[in-house]
Amino acid sequence: MEHSVKKPMISLNGDLSAYSHEELLQYVARLKSENQQLKEKKEHKILDLKANLEAVIENTDDFIVSVDTSYRILVCNSAYRWLIHELYGADPQAGDHILGIMDPQTQAFWLPYYQKAFEGQSGLAIVEREIQGLTRHYEVSFHPIKQNTTQVDGATLFIKDITDRKIVEDTIRENQKMLASINRNIKEGIYRSTPQEGLVYVNKAFLEMFGYESKEEMYNLKSNVLYSDPGRRQELLDLIDARKEFTNEEVLYRRKDGSTFYGMTSGLMWVDEGGNLYFDGAIRDMTDIIEAEHQLREQNEELKKVNAELDRFVYSTSHDLRAPLMSISGLISISKMVDDQDKQNYYYDLMEQSIQKLDNFIKDIINFSRNARTEVELKPIDVNQLIHQCKEDLQFASQYERIRFGITIEGGTTIYSDSKRLGVILKNLLANAANYHDLSKEDPFIQINLINKEKSFQIAVQDNGQGIKDHLADKIFDMFYRASNQSKGTGLGLYIAKEATEKLKGKIRVETEYGVGSTFYVEIPQKKNDSVKENLKVEE
Repeated sequence: MEHSVKKPMISLNGDLSAYSHEELLQYVARLKSENQQLKEKKEHKILDLKANLEAVIENTDDFIVSVDTSYRILVCNSAYRWLIHELYGADPQAGDHILGIMDPQTQAFWLPYYQKAFEGQSGLAIVEREIQGLTRHYEVSFHPIKQNTTQVDGATLFIKDITDRKIVEDTIRENQKMLASINRNIKEGIYRSTPQEGLVYVNKAFLEMFGYESKEEMYNLKSNVLYSDPGRRQELLDLIDARKEFTNEEVLYRRKDGSTFYGMTSGLMWVDEGGNLYFDGAIRDMTDIIEAEHQLREQNEELKKVNAELDRFVYSTSHDLRAPLMSISGLISISKMVDDQDKQNYYYDLMEQSIQKLDNFIKDIINFSRNARTEVELKPIDVNQLIHQCKEDLQFASQYERIRFGITIEGGTTIYSDSKRLGVILKNLLANAANYHDLSKEDPFIQINLINKEKSFQIAVQDNGQGIKDHLADKIFDMFYRASNQSKGTGLGLYIAKEATEKLKGKIRVETEYGVGSTFYVEIPQKKNDSVKENLKVEE
């Protein structure tokens, strides 16, 4: 009885003569089918990535358009098409000449900006246009599209409607003018005094300013008691004796009840026909104005911070969105040039990593926007469940399966906070601990400790990872900060964690030792008010 001999799997490097023509055709057909499936999978990934990018561009509030060096539109979002339709009655599409939709005067205005971008430089312009009968203000920024450090393939325009910001700025300027007018016409404390008698006249505003009930009470006072520093009064006397007048001298005065206030004082000396010497003056209470100036300075500092963060956000976002796309594009080109399946699979893995990085970055942007725009919603939270959910959401990270996790909770598992923001804080701290762990250590671990108090709760995320160098510890919460070019994150994680913590009126800090590990502490107040109790009743 004859036994059939099973032929080995066909190999392109082996002897093909042992196989029939039909077997070879079946093998080739199977290879074509597998290659077609890989191609379709790759195309689906590319289409998904393209759809995500188009969604980001379409959903932004900015008007965006890119053109090549021939002024032909490469891509533009619907917001830009709407703007051009309102301005020029045109419907721009890819391939249209962007200057062709403008009148000659407008072309001449914008042409230098395009040329500057084509030379590799960025530009910025503020323009005013009428839209639907209303005057709008726009900030137009030009950025070159570069394939490398020298070649410029076109330019991208970001057009931002800054009308509301302009209104705020104009309002501030008008308020400043109004404040100056009030300063000139405010009801001031008027007084007259003589070297022999002291105060001989004060008006009602003067009485109210110093907290006295009657003029007679003030006339019997020695003038020194009205000054926080009596030596300051002597300085004013010397000044008026030398100049015969002084204007807007800042003086710290003392009220009847012992409290003090700053007054802006002006005075002059004159002699009547009888030779009697008088000192006349006016005092303006500057307390409210000084507080307003302090508030304005704080607002200006906050505005500077917001503007600086916005600049970094726009620049870093465009860079971090484009970098994975360029990486995928390069890997696609390389994979097309190789026939080895293992190498192709390796390139596909790299593409998947780039797509995941882009997806993580977009999620960070969404979390950043959600934290800034949505109101805080306090509800009872099962913190144990929340921690485990955060772990599960991150379980597919590359290093998680090699790290030991520990959780301890003191004071009960129910806390009162904003579950979405608290989840964002925990996920970012856990992701940071995992991404920068040291797997060469004998027992790599991440320990989560929560202490639930009556009016607050504290979360500590401890690891024995790489740790942070001393000179970098103060920078890790900055927007888009990365400790090195090899950093795995987006540079937004710890920044978002800090912003979310501050939105909850909490504080975040880190204790770290380079080479030993880090512990991040988050302390957030909790208030079990009536509204939270009502939420608890509804959920129960």
